[in-house]
Order: sequence, then C-alpha cells, then structure tokens
Amino acid sequence: MIHINFGQWIKELLYNFRDNVTILLVFIFLFPVLIFLYLMWRITNTILPYGVGASLADCFVFVTDKFFFALLIVPMSVYLLQYLNKNDFNILFILRQKSRKILWTKHMFRTFIFSSLVTTYFTICTFIIGGFFSTSYINWNSISSIYYLANNKVTDNVSILNVLVMFLIFCILLLTILNMLFQLLQWITNGYLFGWLVILSIGIWDMFQRTYAVMYGKLTISHSIWERSGYMNISIMYGIFVGLVIFIIGIVAVKRKDFLNEVG
Repeated sequence: MIHINFGQWIKELLYNFRDNVTILLVFIFLFPVLIFLYLMWRITNTILPYGVGASLADCFVFVTDKFFFALLIVPMSVYLLQYLNKNDFNILFILRQKSRKILWTKHMFRTFIFSSLVTTYFTICTFIIGGFFSTSYINWNSISSIYYLANNKVTDNVSILNVLVMFLIFCILLLTILNMLFQLLQWITNGYLFGWLVILSIGIWDMFQRTYAVMYGKLTISHSIWERSGYMNISIMYGIFVGLVIFIIGIVAVKRKDFLNEVG
C-alpha cells in the first residue's frame, strides 16, 4: 500500500521553488514577454490583413498554436521541472528511499501540481496581455470575426468562460502528460537526452500531422473544435487515459530497474 501525504509533497515542491528562485524568476519574466511578442506577430501578420478584429478568446486559441506551444511553452515547462527535480533523480538518493513506488507517485503528483501552476500563470498572462490586442472578450457571433474566417459560420453557443475552461483543462492535461513522459524516460535511461528527443519529436510531428497527431492536435483548443460534437470530451478522456498509462508504466519500471549495478 502506497502511503500518500499530499500536504508534504506540495511543501517539498514549494521548497524547490524557494531554493531555485533565480531560475524561477527568469521563467516568470520570459512567459509574458514571449506571449506578448507572439500575439503581436500573429495578429499583425495573420489577422489585420483580413480586416477583422481579434477577441480575447482568439488570443487563447493563438497561444496554443503548435508552433508556439510545442516549441516554446512546453520545453520551458519541462526544463523548469527537470531543474527543480534534479536532485530527486540522483541514484543514491533513490536507493535511500523506502519505496520507489511512493517516490514515483510523489513525482507524478507534484508534476500535476506544477503543471496546474504553470497553466494558471500562462492563463493569467494571456488574459492580461491578450486584453491589449483584443476588441472584445469574444466576438464569434459576428461575421467580422476570426471564428467566421476559420469556420465560414458564426456561433452564439460559445462564451469566453467556455474557452477559458477548455483552455485550462487542455493545458493542464498536456503539460502534465508531457512532463510525466519526460520523467518516465529519465527514470528508464538515467539521462535527459532521450526524453528531450521524444518531447521535441512529438511537437514537430504534431505540427505537420493533423490526422495522426498524438498530443497537441488532440489537447489544444482551436476555432474548429467547437463545431465538432463530442470532440472535447473524447480528447479529455484520451488525455486522462494516456496519463494513467504513463503512470502505470512508471510504477512497473521503477520497481524492476536495477540501480545497484549502475552505482557499482
């Protein structure tokens, strides 16, 4: 039986934040700067030429573009968590633990909390910065909207709250899954290189593959998903399933891994 102490695990994560405050501040500064620059580029070059106005809802769609999210936001998140957990993957530290299952479960719980915090900050930054580029919260019921350009129709059935909720759910799921996957590969290989290759390869693959996308094409919001009945529920279930599979594989992997030979 796994002994769970959520409160203590959260405290340990906060201690890691405190002990690595410099790199944390760098990331806190970089997030809004990157969001601002990307939204400015995206709206100036791909929206204004069409003579339509961007809404705040559009800004949330833009920042989950595969190019921006997969090549900037996700790698930054993965690197920050890797840096915060650098001592937890030391082989001698692992061998001193009473249970590898508990250690793996703790890492996965902290990964979820970390991904939720990153998503919350990402959402706040997008909300504030997107406000500078927006003419309204949402204008998808107008033919002078980006939604109409994307779908050749308007809608009255989507509110800014709907967009925010799906943005939060999808981002938390996506960041949690990819951070879990990176840590699993780190456990298995005792290194970072293979994990980075996989994470970046998934991003590049999904950028060019709509039909066979494995992550970003399923767990990011777009103007078109609101026209697909049941798509979002299926995507959420898919994300939860993938996360559970990674967690279970991790339980098996950490149990079978022989660290003693690697130390010797």
